[in-house]
Amino acid sequence: MALDMNKTARADSQRIFTPQVTIDCSEITVPSDGKVQVMDIPAGFYVDMVRTEVLTEEGSALDIDVGDSSDVDEFGDALDGNDDSVDNLDTNGGNNGAIYTSDDYIQVMFKDDDADTANQPSTCKVRVTALCYDLGAQ
Repeated sequence: MALDMNKTARADSQRIFTPQVTIDCSEITVPSDGKVQVMDIPAGFYVDMVRTEVLTEEGSALDIDVGDSSDVDEFGDALDGNDDSVDNLDTNGGNNGAIYTSDDYIQVMFKDDDADTANQPSTCKVRVTALCYDLGAQ
């Protein structure tokens, strides 16, 4: 089983994956709900940690949440999208990662600074890297 992302995934072995996706808001249209799905996580995978880096700041107030379909900020909450020095490594809020028993995905949600209102940034560039284990691989 492999990560089906149509993006950059690097298989370090048959069990460990470190997919990395860069979201360049100058090249895409962010949906009105502010959510961008960045990588698919198949059932039977364990996501140990997610690293989020702001490569290019937005230039105006912007917060970034990183999570999955059930918890929008599971791996990052209110990261400053207007600061290109942001480099956040999160292990599910100290809960030591997440085990996925059904197919899911990692998503980034862009929102207004200090609010839960969706934002559609146009210049921000964010890189998301995950450390994933295929628990079903032999």
